[in-house]
Amino acid sequence: MNISSRDAAKKCAGLILFVASLFFTACGSSGQPFVMDTNATIIVGDSGPSSVEFLINPVQQIAPGTLTADIDQELNDRFNLAVTDFSVTTTFDGVGSINLVLDPNFASTATVFKLNRNNNPFGTNVMDLSLIVETPEQNLTLSHISLSSNDALLELAQDLPPITFFVGGQPKEFDLSALEVQIPVQLISSGFDPQ
Repeated sequence: MNISSRDAAKKCAGLILFVASLFFTACGSSGQPFVMDTNATIIVGDSGPSSVEFLINPVQQIAPGTLTADIDQELNDRFNLAVTDFSVTTTFDGVGSINLVLDPNFASTATVFKLNRNNNPFGTNVMDLSLIVETPEQNLTLSHISLSSNDALLELAQDLPPITFFVGGQPKEFDLSALEVQIPVQLISSGFDPQ
């Protein structure tokens, strides 16, 4: 069977287009996941008397972690993100390992604004996170934590109350006093020119 070089070129081009369409379809509209560095300031202590809201013998740790998000939607001035993973782990003496992970029962989302021509964001960057705090003996929930910022470092936009948990029958308090999420520069400084 004789195939002309013109027919071979057409078949080759068709194959390349077919493979490329499969690749871009597999990527979906969300594109590549973005991994963001996080820092959580966690305080653990003994529970104070019930009428007083403070921790006895508090121990504070700053724990690094990561957050992963996909682009859910891109608009002219912003990205809407779906948070798909969150992981922070630290260990406290007398308590053990404490893990912060994403709560699968609630959607965690973010809106990140692109920079305008004056290098200012078009709006305030916001994130809504729902987390599970895994302690050695029980899990705690932190639903709809708000973070916001006018730059690339999202920070807690609210004071969270301490949460009581138990270790060996003894009451302890967990306090997430600070949480930071670093937005990747490619989301803030998009290669797309906002129209």
